[in-house]
Amino acid sequence: MIMAGSIAHAFGLVIPNRAMTRRVVVSGGGTGIGLATAHRFAADGDRVVLLGRREDVLRTAAKEVNDAHGESTADWYAADLSDPAPVCGGE
Repeated sequence: MIMAGSIAHAFGLVIPNRAMTRRVVVSGGGTGIGLATAHRFAADGDRVVLLGRREDVLRTAAKEVNDAHGESTADWYAADLSDPAPVCGGE
């Protein structure tokens, strides 16, 4: 069975020894399943960007991921995706 890369990765079906580091954006990455997903990707050597609404939560989550998996593994960006204008650069 062939699965899309990110789905396969989430279920632990990733082929080891990848040649390239991926950049992964995790929506809702500050807490819960999103944060757990960010840890999973970071543990496999990927760089993650945590996306969410609350800066304080994202800052804390990115520090947690960086402390666990190496400095500069995680960055964060605060955005409310229910309003696409600030994200897309519109008014």
